[in-house]
Amino acid sequence: VYLTQPFAQGDWVQSTDGTIDGWVQNVGIYYTVVMRWDKRPLYIPNSKLSMLEIINASRMTNRRILLEIPLKLRDSDQFESIVHEIRELIQNHEDIDPRMHRLARLRDITPYSANVWLSCYTKSILLADYTEVREKLILAIHEILHDHKTTFASNIERIQVVDPGRKYLIDTRKQLQNTTTFVEKQLSSIQSNRTFLMDWESELKLLSEEVRQRSETSEKRAKSLDDMENMLKKLEESLTFRGEALDAREAAIGKEKLALKTREKEYHERESRLGSITSRSKESRLG
Repeated sequence: VYLTQPFAQGDWVQSTDGTIDGWVQNVGIYYTVVMRWDKRPLYIPNSKLSMLEIINASRMTNRRILLEIPLKLRDSDQFESIVHEIRELIQNHEDIDPRMHRLARLRDITPYSANVWLSCYTKSILLADYTEVREKLILAIHEILHDHKTTFASNIERIQVVDPGRKYLIDTRKQLQNTTTFVEKQLSSIQSNRTFLMDWESELKLLSEEVRQRSETSEKRAKSLDDMENMLKKLEESLTFRGEALDAREAAIGKEKLALKTREKEYHERESRLGSITSRSKESRLG
């Protein structure tokens, strides 16, 4: 290890059997310390390390992007234009190294997809830069497929060959399914409206019954008021009659008072006459 120097402190190293993957922290006389991705140090005897095939990833010049892009078989008439646009994408991408190969080819046909093989290299070997460029490529390829009104193929779709008659049947079935879905939604909406109307009808019945009861109550109150008004009229007539009777009695009492005064006057006159007669009788007796 000291003589050949396949790696140095700080290098990212891997073993072909997958047992080593991390950064060299220290190279000692007996042990080499490799800090793994989970931040747990791995102490490797140099005797064992000299027997392993070691990959020094820090000395790579580029990172490779390798993709398998599945296309839907139903879009076979667009394969050529889709592959051409993907090829132009990697040819003109600023983060792809133009010194390395930049390939995009229709590679094979599976029962449910046609696969485009894509291979290119990034300029930067940093992990963050590599993952960012890879993500940009995938999103750009998705945009290309979206522009062609398609998307990535999946083995969930079971359409292998689409002839015109079958395509017509499939489109008709989709239209029928869409129509059925639409009709079901409309029926559901109608049912909801019917339920809503029934609830409103029930509320209107309750309101109508309440209005009827209030109307009956109002009629009863109006009748009661009419009865009270008639009673008051009769009472007023009775009071008027009694007032007239009182007036008549008062007039009669006035007449009786006048008659009493006349009688009282006559009584006084008689009394004065009797007094004068009595005095005369006494005088005649004395004489």
